Amino acid sequence: MLFRSSALYDNLPFDPLKDLAPVTIMSKRSTVIMAHPSTPYRNVQEYVAYTKANPGVVNVAALGPGSGPHMNAVWFHSLANARVTYVHYKSASAMQSDLLSGRVQLTWASLLTGLPHIKSGKLRLLAIGNSERSPLVPDAPTAAEQGMTGYDYSSMYGLLAPAATPAAVINRLSTEFARVAKSPDIAKKLEADGGFAVGDRKSTRLNSSH
Repeated sequence: MLFRSSALYDNLPFDPLKDLAPVTIMSKRSTVIMAHPSTPYRNVQEYVAYTKANPGVVNVAALGPGSGPHMNAVWFHSLANARVTYVHYKSASAMQSDLLSGRVQLTWASLLTGLPHIKSGKLRLLAIGNSERSPLVPDAPTAAEQGMTGYDYSSMYGLLAPAATPAAVINRLSTEFARVAKSPDIAKKLEADGGFAVGDRKSTRLNSSH
């Protein structure tokens, strides 16, 4: 959200890319692209083909312009050279109600949010949004595996420090937080929450939209 803000607002009092230094990515949470089961597409390839044949017909649900799911859906459709209609909601409950009823056809969400509806058959999983498959649904392919090369919608949790922080301090913080992130107890809790530990400063991407 922090780095996405620089693309959405002209008057930020700071520059996230210049004024902050990465410490570590603590964890990532798995995300999904899911559709109402009445739709004719069952995977990414079929969905992209459908949107190209029917431009603007698919209603994609999102929690407001500039939200994570909205921006990543825009990225996805830009890569696919496809056009859809975005329907923005003020609350997650209203969006979920319309998705489950079929008033909108598709959304981007966290795996933890979508998994109960996917397992019950009320929603259809098209792809994992991350570049990595999820251990919770190991047979579900990622969007990248289905032709969306380079696409990685990961909900990431990390730590940043002021850019002027001495390198020695950054390195010490990175090492200690990585140790915590990779501890068995934390890793187990993250997996139960639909995520996984990272604990790697090299994975910190300051141009991420998350």
